[in-house]
Amino acid sequence: MNSSAKEIQMQYVSIRRVIEDANKKYKLFTGNQVEDDYLINTMQKTIIATIKKESNGIDYYKENQGKKKYKIAKNQVNYLIGVILRDYFSKKSQAFDVSILQAEDKKLIDHSFQKLGRTKQEKDAALSKIENNSQYIKDKDMAKVEKEVTESIQNSVTDDSIDPINQIDTDLFTKYKQLNINFKQEFNHDLKEVKRNIIFKNSLQHSISNFYEVEYVKDYVLRELHTINWNGQRLIVSYGYSKYDKKLHDPLNWYCE
Repeated sequence: MNSSAKEIQMQYVSIRRVIEDANKKYKLFTGNQVEDDYLINTMQKTIIATIKKESNGIDYYKENQGKKKYKIAKNQVNYLIGVILRDYFSKKSQAFDVSILQAEDKKLIDHSFQKLGRTKQEKDAALSKIENNSQYIKDKDMAKVEKEVTESIQNSVTDDSIDPINQIDTDLFTKYKQLNINFKQEFNHDLKEVKRNIIFKNSLQHSISNFYEVEYVKDYVLRELHTINWNGQRLIVSYGYSKYDKKLHDPLNWYCE
């Protein structure tokens, strides 16, 4: 193999390497070992089908040494796993196992309900009032609310927004009282911190991390809709909070390419 061919090969990585990188980001396997053959084969098939789809624009080639091996351009791996296959890998993440998330939600909700009173009678009375509070979104209505809010944010906020909170449709703030002045202040504080960390991260590496601000804003708002403000306290009252909270606590991993 001549030197130019070797240089070209160095610019591409194996599908196995793509899966290993995806595992670091999404925690696809138990522990740090990429070992589940069935899951690996399933992912390989999905990745191959994805890169072969011309509209995705992924640069790859096939090595014809025995079995055909696909190699993917190194500079497109982050885009492949962080954008194109984001939903696919997220659903397979061990961190987002439904039973784990439900257990975490239950713990958070139980902790919030402990603040409602000292006796069971006091807690039950407060809980009854909460469930009739205009801020409280019932589980059966949450999917519809999330869809509505997601579409609204995607239509009003862009990834290069300087002040995204003020680009959100004001009707959302009128309709959902959780999105109050305290929420706005907390959001602005956290967003500034995320952007500072991205700038610092970019200063330490050759490539630039893209920040998917719309996704961050959407998840930040949707997380808050699982809470209510009650007697000056922010209470977590609905299942579904944890799936947003996990991502928002690791923004450089979940919202950056």
